[in-house]
Amino acid sequence: MESCGKASTSKEKTEEETAKERLELVLIDLGMDKRLDTTYNEGDYINKRIEEQEGMTVLEGNIVSVDGWKFEIDRSVPKIGKSFGKEDLNTAIKVEANVTISNDYAKATINIEISYEGEIASITINGEILEIPEKADGKYTFNVDVADNGDYNIMINAKEGGFNQEKVKVSEIIKDMYIYNKADMEKFRDIINTTDRTFENNTVYVMNEIYLEGSSSNQWIPIKNFEGTFEGNNHTINGIYIDSSENEIGFFKRNNGTIKDVITSKDSYIKGNNSVGGVVGRNNGTIEHVVNKAKVESTSYMVGGISGFNYGEISQSANLGEVLGGSNETSSFTGGICGRMNNGRIEKCYNKGTLTMKSSNTIGGIIGLAQGGIIENCYNNGIIIAFGPGGSGILSYTGGASEPTVYVTNCYNIGKLQGETHLQGGIVGNDENAHMKATNNYWLDTCGASVGIGRPSGNTNAVPKTEAQMKALASTLGEAYTNDIQNEDGTWKYNDGYPILKWQLEN
Repeated sequence: MESCGKASTSKEKTEEETAKERLELVLIDLGMDKRLDTTYNEGDYINKRIEEQEGMTVLEGNIVSVDGWKFEIDRSVPKIGKSFGKEDLNTAIKVEANVTISNDYAKATINIEISYEGEIASITINGEILEIPEKADGKYTFNVDVADNGDYNIMINAKEGGFNQEKVKVSEIIKDMYIYNKADMEKFRDIINTTDRTFENNTVYVMNEIYLEGSSSNQWIPIKNFEGTFEGNNHTINGIYIDSSENEIGFFKRNNGTIKDVITSKDSYIKGNNSVGGVVGRNNGTIEHVVNKAKVESTSYMVGGISGFNYGEISQSANLGEVLGGSNETSSFTGGICGRMNNGRIEKCYNKGTLTMKSSNTIGGIIGLAQGGIIENCYNNGIIIAFGPGGSGILSYTGGASEPTVYVTNCYNIGKLQGETHLQGGIVGNDENAHMKATNNYWLDTCGASVGIGRPSGNTNAVPKTEAQMKALASTLGEAYTNDIQNEDGTWKYNDGYPILKWQLEN
């Protein structure tokens, strides 16, 4: 019997040494990571690497279990400190666990049931000590919410000695989201539209060209309220089709975050009542490096190639699509970039789409109505057709008597103004309440415009130029501009030989 005891002790010693050697190899690799991996940290990083190994579990704090043998580790080196021997598995402790994902995919709930006739000394998940719930009918039942994907090791220690554990995997939490196809885009849209999730502090990445295959029988439902970052990666969203009688209509309904580097295709059609845009109905956030090629139409007022109503900032963006203003009897507020702006900013943008207003007034190459804000380094080369007074090359109207100042700087217009001519301005059509401060703006003398009405003196520095003078104007307009590039066959690459914005060369 004595020799059997010695054999047993020798076997356990060998098992402990083997477990220790396995852990040492992992810690050596972690030491290399500490020197080379910029994402290394002494907390979650080490836990994850240890938990990836078969039979290894991080228990409480710095205690690691390897095949049941327990060791203390020094995370700062890392290396093994003390050995605590083996704690026996207590199979009388039964653990059942499953995972439920919240409907907005922002978190998961681990549902845990522990069956044990004895008393529990401690419960931990990935080393974090939990409060022991009250026991009922021999079971401890509780839920734990987690916000990250990964493996979660549930460790239960009994007062009588021994332990048991259960590992569950959480894999469906969505923080940043990656869009590869139509189904992914619809899932992203539906998460926002059916829950309180806005993707605030998260990024949505478009990874491919997206084909929505829109039609009158397969219409796109706009994304209601976005507060994250939508990174289009310069991909095109094709086949958007919306024919709605609602307000705030676009690919997005409302943006409170950042939309960037995305293109809407020319095979797309977007129609709504008021606040209609090719990209977003109402912008309260930031839009940058966005190009709209879709046809955009309003049946009422506030319509623009990029945004119907802008409270935020739109920069380095362009409209190439047709924009149709509504038939509102008072004002239609139609613009190549946005229909109406309140104390926002439009910078380094251009319009080449044809703008048509069915009736009324306030149609401009960049903005229809601006009630305060900044329009800087923008140009229009799109035809403007106004079936009513009020067309203009850049901005149609600066608002009522109580509105704040609108600053129009370094802008030019070469787009043709057609229709009613007596109220059309080369840069601004109507500044009757003297809310505009204009600096360094120009319009082509053959575009069909005049200086505008209301307070023509507000058009200071809105100067008509000949074609030759306008084509030589890049340096005068400022550092945001450069000269167009001439192709080998004598044609022009970007803008018929007129100045272009420097960012156009990057695309």
